[in-house]
Order: sequence, then C-alpha cells, then structure tokens
Amino acid sequence: MRIEEVRLNKAMEEWCCRVEMKEREVITGTIRILIERKQLIKAVPFICNFKQNDEFPLVPLLREYVQKESCTEIFSKDISHDEKEKVVDDRIAALRALIQCIEDHGFESHYPPTDIMMEIEWLGELKENPNLVLSSVQC
Repeated sequence: MRIEEVRLNKAMEEWCCRVEMKEREVITGTIRILIERKQLIKAVPFICNFKQNDEFPLVPLLREYVQKESCTEIFSKDISHDEKEKVVDDRIAALRALIQCIEDHGFESHYPPTDIMMEIEWLGELKENPNLVLSSVQC
C-alpha cells in the first residue's frame, strides 16, 4: 500500500467518524423533539432502531404516556358532550397505538399492556355512560 493510499484511508476513516457523530446528534435531536411534542409513538421506533435506549429509557416514557389526563379531568372540563367523546376516542386510539408499539418492539415483558387494555375498556364504558365518572376517582 502506498503512502497516499494510507493517507486517503485515514482521511476517509476520520470523515466517516464525523458523519456518524453528526448522524447520532441529528437522531438524538429528532427523538428529543418528538418526545417534547408528546409524539411518543413516533419516537419509539427511532429509539429502538438507533439503539438510543440508554439516552431515552422506554419504560418511563411509556408510563408517562399512559398517565396522561384522567377521565375525571376530561369529563369535568367545561366542553360539550361531543368534544368529550372526541377526547375519549382520541385517547382510546392513542392507547391502542401504544399497545401496538409495545408489541412491535417486544416490550411486553417490561411493560405488560394489561393495564392499558383495562383503561381502554373503562374508556369505552365511560363513553357509553358518562355518569360513571361521578363514582370514579380516576380511570
């Protein structure tokens, strides 16, 4: 191998390292933005595919995502019944997406979806009978 080839290989190696570091910064920034915007379902594939679990531990993020607004808070708001139903429908859709996300990435052992399924069931019951919230402290 000639000296020019050695220099070229070294320069290419350094360049690749810089590009890789820059990519990691972009990916980390993207994940951080998605989390700040409460778009966890979009952030999880980035976290898993780019092995960012150390920087963004998934189980606490999943717990935070599930522990959003309680049903009591939703139904005590001064908004129309149709708006409340839409909030419940959106919450059910988000929780179903979360279950799918947990299953897609094999996190059932870390975060079993049974509690989430129970919340979905409760939300469905609540949608059918909004008076249930009066006897409930939290969903």
